[in-house]
Amino acid sequence: MKTLYLQLIIWSFLIYTSVAYAIPSGNVVQGQITTDSTVYSPGQIVKINVFGEGCLDYDNCMHQLKSIYLKVFDATTNLKGTSVLYQQTNDLVNNTAQFNFTTPKLDTSYRFLIQIYADSSYCCPLDSVYVVTKQGAEKITISDVNLLTRTVIPGQTINYTVNIKDGLGNKIPDFAVKGDLPQTDGSRDYLSSQAIYDNTATTYHGSIVVPKSWSQYPPLNGTYLLRVSASPPYTKSGYTNSENGISHTEDKSKSVQITVNLDCNQNPQNQFCLAKIAKIAQYHISNPGIIKPGSEVDYEVQVVDKQGNPINLEVDARLFYQASWGPSVSNSWSMAYDESKKVVDGKIGMPQDIKPGNYTIGLYLFGNNDMQKPDIQIPITVSDVSVVPEFPFLQIILIMSIMLSVVFYRIKFK
Repeated sequence: MKTLYLQLIIWSFLIYTSVAYAIPSGNVVQGQITTDSTVYSPGQIVKINVFGEGCLDYDNCMHQLKSIYLKVFDATTNLKGTSVLYQQTNDLVNNTAQFNFTTPKLDTSYRFLIQIYADSSYCCPLDSVYVVTKQGAEKITISDVNLLTRTVIPGQTINYTVNIKDGLGNKIPDFAVKGDLPQTDGSRDYLSSQAIYDNTATTYHGSIVVPKSWSQYPPLNGTYLLRVSASPPYTKSGYTNSENGISHTEDKSKSVQITVNLDCNQNPQNQFCLAKIAKIAQYHISNPGIIKPGSEVDYEVQVVDKQGNPINLEVDARLFYQASWGPSVSNSWSMAYDESKKVVDGKIGMPQDIKPGNYTIGLYLFGNNDMQKPDIQIPITVSDVSVVPEFPFLQIILIMSIMLSVVFYRIKFK
């Protein structure tokens, strides 16, 4: 038996070591391009040095990368490249290969995209680099950021246009252009959207929706900065955009001011405007008695304005409770306005992990972000023991059993 155990241990060790050494840690195909310059003269030779390594198969690395396929595109009018000017496959010697590309003598083509692949059928480039034959063609400028609407209210869309030009003043498509709007909750997050290039207008169009939740942080009305940034479609692997041959002449982004301004005289039915004049007139929950964990509570709320007229305003319900693992909160998950009854109908679930005890469900009018100060507090009791049996017929059986016992007792002792 000991001999068998020893053989199993030896075989396990041999299998492990064979697999471990068959698959090197760096088996992912990777490559890197370097050139002797980024700006050349028309007709000059671009000396390209390529480093490559890795495995073409991820299972056992039986096929290592032995050659590199290189392509050069004309990227004068399109940074993704149009026509192929040069393509060549060279063997890797000590993980390196050299290529020579002669730039066109005519100055109609002056920006070139160099890309390398594991082979000619490989889908994606391992690395990308731009070179130029006109000084300034390697530079980009974000210009003419224009807001179609400079004043918006929460829930509306900010539309903007922007031009991306090279250092020669020519507009360039196929940049990754993005608009960012800072969040208002004090975090460093941004609301972002990609701008789309319009070939007809030769400009980028973008839009960002101002969230309806912009009510408290900071105050609703204010001035904000919309930041527009741009980067080339191909960036050098592991490097910043300025190290793939394309660099920004100024900052990598431009900012413009927008104003968020809500005039309640012009937008009386806006939720923010209604919230300023709203109060809860009456409310009702479906099961005001003892509530079981995992059950559901329906609530019905009527909201009115200062004159007592019912209004359609969102009402959230929250339950702060003590779970088995610590403090937690349950939020309403369904809410709708019943036009016929002029009330807000909502639902809030009792968590399965809630501990038995007394709690309060807080009702919060739209715009109330102070979790410690609900507009209404509804006391509830949570218990995992039902006061009323879940199946009423058990009560009937119990009562009948008692009655029959009394009858039999009387008959027996008559």
